[in-house]
Amino acid sequence: MKLFNIEYLVVLAGILTVGLLAGCTPSLNADTYDYSSAGHAQPTVRGTVIDIRPVVVRRSGGLGGATGGAIGGIAGSLAGGDDHPRDNAMGAVGGAVAGAVVGNLIDKEITRKHALEYVIQTDSKRVVSVVQGTKPAIHKGERVLVMYGSKTRVVPA
Repeated sequence: MKLFNIEYLVVLAGILTVGLLAGCTPSLNADTYDYSSAGHAQPTVRGTVIDIRPVVVRRSGGLGGATGGAIGGIAGSLAGGDDHPRDNAMGAVGGAVAGAVVGNLIDKEITRKHALEYVIQTDSKRVVSVVQGTKPAIHKGERVLVMYGSKTRVVPA
């Protein structure tokens, strides 16, 4: 009797991977800070929002393809059973390719975030654009502060 069924372990690994990928997406909102940003002064300028447009932000180079390929390869290698090593090898290759494609698609969708691009005219007449999450809510014509740093932020003035 086997202690663990390999098929169940492969499914469990896939579920855990999707959960980890979802947890690795950083927040785009201006009200979320990294620990390393806390306590640092940021140069700040005043301005007015002159345009807003919705955008989609995606993380590139995620681990979904590699993880999916590994899980697909393991799952595919089980295709032939213990008596058919050639079928196992072909299943591993096919499973790895299919897993990489599916893993990449899942990674792209999980890490996809809706955001807004704010175009701001500063009081010094300079025009800047900042992409960030939808919080806090900022409207066209609103007075804002543009805070420069490792992550530029726009907040209501």
